[in-house]
Amino acid sequence: MLSVANTKGRMSGTEAFMRIPSLSSLSSLVIAAGLLVSTQFATPAHAEPFTADKAHSRISFMAYTKLFDTLGIFDSWKIKKADLNWDDMTKSSLELVVDVKSLNTDNKRRDDHLRNEDFLHVTKFPKATFKSTKFEVVDAEHLKVTGNLTIKGKTQQVVVPVEVVKFEKPLKNGKKRKVMRLKGKITIKRKSFGVTYEAGALMPSIKDDVDIKIDLNMVGPK
Repeated sequence: MLSVANTKGRMSGTEAFMRIPSLSSLSSLVIAAGLLVSTQFATPAHAEPFTADKAHSRISFMAYTKLFDTLGIFDSWKIKKADLNWDDMTKSSLELVVDVKSLNTDNKRRDDHLRNEDFLHVTKFPKATFKSTKFEVVDAEHLKVTGNLTIKGKTQQVVVPVEVVKFEKPLKNGKKRKVMRLKGKITIKRKSFGVTYEAGALMPSIKDDVDIKIDLNMVGPK
């Protein structure tokens, strides 16, 4: 039996009982400890290196005149860096390089003209580049990617609206491989990049607007 007598140097039974932590206090301590442990040992989301599946990717452009439009593709390009964060796309980065000489509009005479000094001057400026500076999430299927676009030695900041589709491809070993499609389009002013050629009186005028499209099928590490 607990004694209620309060003798000198000895705690009474009532005082001892009052010093026992309550059940709610113990629960709070357990929960706090659990949160601390989970925070310390949780694996943080991180960007992973992705590569392009070129069989299912394309970089193209569309130029316009009053009489017709010209579609062109770039046969040669590479992803210099693609660190993509599956769970948090704001922590991603992308850098690509285009071999401008590889442009192809399915007309050799026109392609040779686009390559010379009148247009892209590929002997002096053989590469066009894009390097992202910021990824923003609009919603689950849309991004805004800000970056520096360099064409013919001139660099401008652009914002590319991008559609994103994610898919986890099952592998034979039972694991899954991440696949991500990034599809975007921007309209640039060719003259602001130093492409100022104007057709003569016998040819339809070339508009300043040029659309650039990217459609990248990106594959994560195995």
